[in-house]
Amino acid sequence: MATALDTLCGQAFGAGQHHLLGVYTQRAMLVIAVACAPISLVWANASRILACHGQDPAVAAEAGVYARWLVPSVYVRVSGACDRTWNGFSAPSRSSRSCGCSPL
Repeated sequence: MATALDTLCGQAFGAGQHHLLGVYTQRAMLVIAVACAPISLVWANASRILACHGQDPAVAAEAGVYARWLVPSVYVRVSGACDRTWNGFSAPSRSSRSCGCSPL
């Protein structure tokens, strides 16, 4: 969804419909966050799932702890993926930077 956001925002920006940039970004964040809920449930129960599939109990327990620590990062990555697209379209033009004329 985040890569589709690049295409949708590019088309909206090129068509001069700048108001759609925010709409597409908000919708993408919502859809991705909803899609992350089942992933979070699987990761939160990874130790039990692995144990049910015959994994060594010690390995399953450690993998479950690791996976539970990763659950919050899923939601942070959602906003980060959409932010990169948003910042790409709201950033100032880079043409002056490429020729070495930038004050930075």
